[in-house]
Amino acid sequence: MSIELLIKLHAPKAVSVETDTLRTGRSPDGIGREEVLGALAHAEHLHPVGVMVLRARHLGDGVALRQLVGSYPPSAVMSAAELRSDPERLLRLYKRHHPYGRREARRVRELELQGNYDNAARVRALILSRCERDTQGGRCPACSGTGELTKPKPHTCPHCHAGYISAPELASDAERSAAQELQYCYSDAVRVFHQYLDKAKAA
Repeated sequence: MSIELLIKLHAPKAVSVETDTLRTGRSPDGIGREEVLGALAHAEHLHPVGVMVLRARHLGDGVALRQLVGSYPPSAVMSAAELRSDPERLLRLYKRHHPYGRREARRVRELELQGNYDNAARVRALILSRCERDTQGGRCPACSGTGELTKPKPHTCPHCHAGYISAPELASDAERSAAQELQYCYSDAVRVFHQYLDKAKAA
C-alpha cells in the first residue's frame, strides 16, 4: 500500500485508492504524506540509484530516467523501469514522425499503387533496418529521445516516457549485469523505504 500511496501523492490519478485516503492523504494503516516523503528521502540518502529506479518505474519521473540512462545502458534502464519492448509501436511512430521513415513509407504506398510490390517490399525492409538503428535503446522517433516536442509550442512528448518508448532485449552480458545491478538497487531502496514506514507506524 505504501508504494501506491507514494504514487498517489505525486500523481493522484495514477492509482485507485480508498475514498478516505483521497480525502485525508492517509492510507488505512495510518501512513500519510509526511511519513511517505520522509521514507523516500531516507531511502534516497542510502540508495540514490535505487530511488531513481523507483521514481522511473512508479512515478514516471523523466529526470530520474535520463539520469539513469546517463550511467547505465538504456536497455538495462528500461528493463529496470519495466518499459517492455514494443517494436511494432516504434515502427509505426518511426513511419509517422521520422523524416526518413515518413518519406519512405509514402514511397512504399506509391510503389504498391503502381503494382511494384517487389520494390515496395525492399523499401519496407530498409525502413525496418533504419528504424532499428535510429531508435536503438528504445529512443522515441517522434522527439528523437529528448522527451519534448517544440511545435506548435514546447511541450512534453505524448508518445514516450522521457524520450524512451521501450527497451530492446538484453543482448549482452554487460546489459544483463547492469539490469541486475539496477534491480538490486531498487530492491534495497524499497526495503529501506518500508523499514522506515514500519518504524513510523510503530512510533
